[in-house]
Amino acid sequence: MKKILLISSKLLTKIHKLLTNMKDRIVNKLTKNFQPSFLQVIDNSSAHSGHFVATNNLGTHFKVIITSNVLANCTKIQAHRLINKSLQQEFLDGLHALEIKII
Repeated sequence: MKKILLISSKLLTKIHKLLTNMKDRIVNKLTKNFQPSFLQVIDNSSAHSGHFVATNNLGTHFKVIITSNVLANCTKIQAHRLINKSLQQEFLDGLHALEIKII
């Protein structure tokens, strides 16, 4: 007798999040939302090893350096708010600190 495994889309989403590391998630979201001409995402989590415990071996502290026409007409605080809002789910999933540099 064959067993059929049915997996809900919610469970698949959770599995995907666990298998995709935080840096990749940040790169994917920022690329999708801001179409940057330059994007560098640096995992600084190791510099904060005693400060905040990483969950599921996902990074918790990142630096983002970005150039994007989408952000060009924004004030610095508007741009930071847009970036933070776009990464809202990542903050809920363990992202603890984000340093942002817009060039």
